[in-house]
Amino acid sequence: MRSGFSKTALANRHSHRAGCAQPVNPARHSRHVDSHPTPAPSLVPQWVDFLEHLPFSASVTDEENRFVAINTAHTRTYGWQSDRIVGQTPRLLTSGDVSEAFLRELNTATLRGGWHGRVLNHTQCGRRLEVMLHTSPVRNTSGQVLLLGVACQPGQEGDMLCCLLELAWHGSLLAAPGAAKHSLRVKALTPREHATFRLLGQGLRTAEIAFHLGISFNTARVFIAAVRVKLGCASLEALRALAARRPH
Repeated sequence: MRSGFSKTALANRHSHRAGCAQPVNPARHSRHVDSHPTPAPSLVPQWVDFLEHLPFSASVTDEENRFVAINTAHTRTYGWQSDRIVGQTPRLLTSGDVSEAFLRELNTATLRGGWHGRVLNHTQCGRRLEVMLHTSPVRNTSGQVLLLGVACQPGQEGDMLCCLLELAWHGSLLAAPGAAKHSLRVKALTPREHATFRLLGQGLRTAEIAFHLGISFNTARVFIAAVRVKLGCASLEALRALAARRPH
C-alpha cells in the first residue's frame, strides 16, 4: 500500500527508521510521505504528489503551529517518525539557539505570505543541522490555511526554490486571506528578471545567461523559473517562444 498525503485524510503508515548520521540526498526523490493515524486536514490534490516526491525535507503545520504531516525526506534527515512528531511544534527540531520569540515571528511572517532564511535545527540523536528554510501559507480542500515548510542544506537553495516555483505555477501556493501577496505571485518582473527574459529572447541557454548576468547557474535557473511563473508560461519552451516574439 502506498503511503502519503491522502486527498481525503492522512492514512496511518510507518516508514523504516532512518539513521541520524545520514544527510538528505537531494538526488533521491522521496516516494512516500509519513502520516498520522488520526484524521487530519485533507490536502489540495495539486500539491499532494509534489510533497510526496519532493527530495527536500517538507512539513505541514496548522495555524497553532503543530505538525500535521511530514515527508520521508524529513524523517530521513531528522530521524523522527511521524507518529512522534505529528501534534508537536517545530520547537522539537530547533536548537537552543533559536528563541521562542523568533519562532513566533517566523509563524507570523509565514501567515503574511512567507519566510526564507537560515535556521539551526538538530536531529533526533542531537546532531546540529544548519538548514535553509522556506515557508509559505497554503490551503487544504476545506479552505483552511496551513503552513508549509521546506528545508534544504546550504548550497541547495537554487534547486529548492525551483521546486517551489514549480509548485506556485500549479496554483497551489496561496496567500492567507487578507495577507500581503506572496513574492512569487507578483506579476511585475524585477530588473534582473527582465534581463533574464531579454537574454532568453536572444536564444541564450541557462549557462550563458548566468555568465552574462554574473550569477551562478542555479541562480539563473531560479530567475528563469520565476519569469516563467510570473508570465504564465506552461513550459520553458513556451517562455523562450514568448521572449523571442516580444520587444525588449
